[in-house]
Amino acid sequence: MLRQIEPSVARLARRAGNQLIDLLGRDERDALAGSLRRMTIRSGEDADALAGEPCFWLPETAILSFGVLLDARQVECGIVGREGALGWEPLLGLGVREQRIAALTGGTLLGAPVGVLAAFAQTHGSLAATLLRFREALDAQMRWTIAARLQCGPEARLARWLCMLHDRVDGDTLDITHLRLAAFLNARRASITDALHILEGNHVLRCTRGRITVRDRGALEAAAAGSYGAPEALYRQLFTRSRALRG
Repeated sequence: MLRQIEPSVARLARRAGNQLIDLLGRDERDALAGSLRRMTIRSGEDADALAGEPCFWLPETAILSFGVLLDARQVECGIVGREGALGWEPLLGLGVREQRIAALTGGTLLGAPVGVLAAFAQTHGSLAATLLRFREALDAQMRWTIAARLQCGPEARLARWLCMLHDRVDGDTLDITHLRLAAFLNARRASITDALHILEGNHVLRCTRGRITVRDRGALEAAAAGSYGAPEALYRQLFTRSRALRG
């Protein structure tokens, strides 16, 4: 079992703006700024539908989820906040996007048409390298999502996911419903409600209608039973010289 990471260093640094952009040199940031458009997205809204075309997305205050449609049901695969980006297909030479990108929580995000971003990355090596490093961290998140779904019970999977969401918000309050949690975790709503009651009874969380407050971050990580921490550690390793992570 993975050794638990100390809560004080596990959380993503939370500052305004997208942190991958912050890692670029000033000239690249200035050049990229002309290709980006800031938009506001509502919870549950499809990002590409918002823009009217496939875009490369860099969240700021919004948190995006991504997944695939399987048997007419949306299966969630992961989440990205201001620490990263989504919309990789043009950078990998793929013309068709198979994943749906939607807002898990509303807020602002930066978008660029996929062709524009792909052309920019070809002439700016630092951007391409930064994005590829983040892609590896995102792949790790998906690997651990698969492992957690195969190995862990509802309470541990819920605790892991709440840690991930808590990493990407300001403060300790998560605006999320039981139904949305069940959809993301591919679990019955009753199972999610039971798991939340256990965590609330142990004073880890406080739950109200459509809102969850994290009371004890360390206990929440422990409840994840080793399924949380590895992708976050890899993120810090990949961006060890950046300001993207606290600790």
